[in-house]
Amino acid sequence: MSRIFERILVPTDMSDFASLPIEYALWFQRRLGSRITLLYADDVRMPVDFMEYPLGYYLENAPDAKSQIQQKLRDLALEKSPDGRIETIVVDDSATRAIVDVARRMCADLIIMGTHGRSGLQRALLGSVTESVLRSAGGPVLTIAPSLFAGSEVGIGRVLAPVTMTAPAQELATALGAELMLMAITDDDTPDRLLALAGRSGADLIITGSMKQLLSRRAPCAVLTLPPAWSSVTTGIVAHHGISHQRWSGFGRGRVQ
Repeated sequence: MSRIFERILVPTDMSDFASLPIEYALWFQRRLGSRITLLYADDVRMPVDFMEYPLGYYLENAPDAKSQIQQKLRDLALEKSPDGRIETIVVDDSATRAIVDVARRMCADLIIMGTHGRSGLQRALLGSVTESVLRSAGGPVLTIAPSLFAGSEVGIGRVLAPVTMTAPAQELATALGAELMLMAITDDDTPDRLLALAGRSGADLIITGSMKQLLSRRAPCAVLTLPPAWSSVTTGIVAHHGISHQRWSGFGRGRVQ
């Protein structure tokens, strides 16, 4: 069984849109045998009307509130995977810090998250932390845009990547049984060319080493962002847009330092 994306972390705010990243994680689980962990960051905030009641009232009821959140997350996990193959964790911390810290502690191979989430005064948008996670995470991050929420079938049959990402793109496409399409593009190019080709070619996944927020939010498909330490290491040379057949071990448990 492939060791690509063996451990997947899915941050969620339990909104309707947040269910789509879970579906992608389940798709990887079916293909690769991945282990999935759902994470809810319970960033404790004082209610707007906290002056109406003694502080002790909120402190006394905080354990019950956390217990309800934990149960709701477990219910969501069982709804998505009745066989109990999704783990859950609730962390009392800010979203970005919780995601990056939990991903590091569990040695996550992949973080899957939406570019938008639930809004409201009491909760920050899940999507507002996506860019911070992209900058801070030490491993791959798969982002799902709202445009994929309605009427899209979850699955990856075509992978689009710039030639500079050939090695990791080849390994992932092979593991998923997907078609790999390469595009001559440099870091100086705007994301528009890549996005336009993704739309015309019907790509299901874009692989990139760019941290540009524009790419994630505007993409017509899922976007896998690899950190520079991954995208800069290859074992083969690309010639005339050909694909090297040498294996690159960046997705394995042994990390590229």
